[in-house]
Amino acid sequence: RGVGWDSAGVTLDDTPALAEIGNFMLLPHGEEVTAYFHYELPVGIVTNEADDNVYRLVIHKQPGRRPEPLHLTISLPAGASLLEAVPAPAQVVAGQLVYELTLETNIEMLVRYR
Repeated sequence: RGVGWDSAGVTLDDTPALAEIGNFMLLPHGEEVTAYFHYELPVGIVTNEADDNVYRLVIHKQPGRRPEPLHLTISLPAGASLLEAVPAPAQVVAGQLVYELTLETNIEMLVRYR
């Protein structure tokens, strides 16, 4: 088992136009852990294009890391209707887009809704 760490994840602001989320975990060799992050978008990230709301997300793969699973949920605002999602989510349940991806390279995502 890993060593306890009493610090929460940190959002770093040193790269303009990006939100970097970091955390530190001490684990014995060969151990795995799953980390969960909840992030709410700042105002202005969702743009308006031809009366549609558009959210773009780029997930950067850390250079040198092996491919790893990425479980991601994007929640639409209450009452919103999904028009398009690239890549397609594994599931759409009650306004939540659920993705089961493998982070092998950078992933560019687009969500269009009304």
